[in-house]
Amino acid sequence: MRLRREGTGHADVIVNPTRWGHSHGRLHAMLDAFDAVLAEAEQDGAPRVGLCVSMLRTQTAAQAVELVDMLAGWRHSRVVALSVDGNEAAAGRTGPRFVDPFRRAAGAGLRRTVHAGQSSGPQGVRDAIELLGTKRIDHGVRAVEESALVELLAERGIALGICPTSNLARKVYGSMAEHPIDRLRRAGVRMSVNTDDPSLLGMTLPDEYAHCTRHFGWDDAVLRALAAISIDASFADERTKRKLHFQLAAW
Repeated sequence: MRLRREGTGHADVIVNPTRWGHSHGRLHAMLDAFDAVLAEAEQDGAPRVGLCVSMLRTQTAAQAVELVDMLAGWRHSRVVALSVDGNEAAAGRTGPRFVDPFRRAAGAGLRRTVHAGQSSGPQGVRDAIELLGTKRIDHGVRAVEESALVELLAERGIALGICPTSNLARKVYGSMAEHPIDRLRRAGVRMSVNTDDPSLLGMTLPDEYAHCTRHFGWDDAVLRALAAISIDASFADERTKRKLHFQLAAW
């Protein structure tokens, strides 16, 4: 119910099965369990939640293909996208390893997002675009270090899901004054404001918006534009998007 209290109308939640050892061989049952709990919450007024099932950067290409093929075969109604996450700095460049899994996911109609450009430099962002073909990138802030990449993001309309407090907590930037979210916005990059790990970081989405507003002087027009991008870049269905845009217009 936290999402409802915050005014969230839809949430894309990343779930990485490798974080739970007991999920091996039981992924479908785990997805069904998530679905049952979320469906019950939605009946009580909670917003719709879509699951982005994520691979881990240290997995092999074969393991990633196996996961994608299972998701493509199941077509679980709660699963909205394929993702990949993990520490980029520790794993090294992994984009080339996941080309085939992401190509298979696209062929199966799965939407794709990539955790990139936080713990490593802009190369992960470029790989996400040019190798993995994603239209949305989680974090992506290190793209600011390469002007041509910023131009590419803006030109292709690829949305970044930026989590300022998370970036500060992980020492990517030392302060909000150093954070590039407003520079990227002014450069024409589409983006949304996100919380990453809200319970761990103790930061709600309204808090995150307020934090940025204080530091960058965003007015209501900027907030409205960013909220609109968050709706368009989400993996919500079109009916939900229309409803959320209507509510935003009335704000």
